[in-house]
Amino acid sequence: MTNSDGLQRRKFPRRQFRQSIGLLVKGGYHIVNGIEIGEGGMLIMSPQALTSSSHIVLNFFVPERSFVTVTGEVLYSNAKPGADGVSVGVRFINLPFEGKRMIRDYIAEKTSAEEEAV
Repeated sequence: MTNSDGLQRRKFPRRQFRQSIGLLVKGGYHIVNGIEIGEGGMLIMSPQALTSSSHIVLNFFVPERSFVTVTGEVLYSNAKPGADGVSVGVRFINLPFEGKRMIRDYIAEKTSAEEEAV
């Protein structure tokens, strides 16, 4: 994504992440769909909008690696016409080093088909 000056906003590369995500928010636990992931955060599809700046807990499996549990901060919620849910941008707050390494390795293994789709 770029800002109004045409500069890159993201600090980390991302990769598609079509996985189930456990989401704990306001005392309720939900299973939502992942869309993409990077070392700094992820994009998920939620059945409802989440309040910006609220804290949530995410639990997910990085393929061929292990489970990660991390606290996140909701950056935005965007409802798109015709979409099956609300896309929610989340910034990781306390991702341990091992979790960062797993995500970094997962992104580095991006397939050529994924590269061409970008």
